Amino acid sequence: MKCGALYSAEPSAPVAVVPDGYPIMPHHLTAENGAKALLLGEFKLRVITECPECCELEEPTEGCDICNAEGEYGQKHTVPWDQIKFIYSKAVEGLAVKAEPAKS
Repeated sequence: MKCGALYSAEPSAPVAVVPDGYPIMPHHLTAENGAKALLLGEFKLRVITECPECCELEEPTEGCDICNAEGEYGQKHTVPWDQIKFIYSKAVEGLAVKAEPAKS
């Protein structure tokens, strides 16, 4: 190997400075970058619904199999992958560090 073979005469690209508190993250969530396996199924919403068996009654039925005499019951719904990607894209859009012009 010749002396200086590792050096280039062309200027290198500017190095990005990552502010404290900011991680380096991908612009998009994909299966290829591992995000889908990491996040799919992690987020759930709890939806409260009025009990169909007890809603017409003055008092919920004691021992109701659906609401357990509460008058309402909760169901967990998984946040869909498309919604997770949309939320992430909005966070990237709003929180991305803007590149500063190079100083001469």
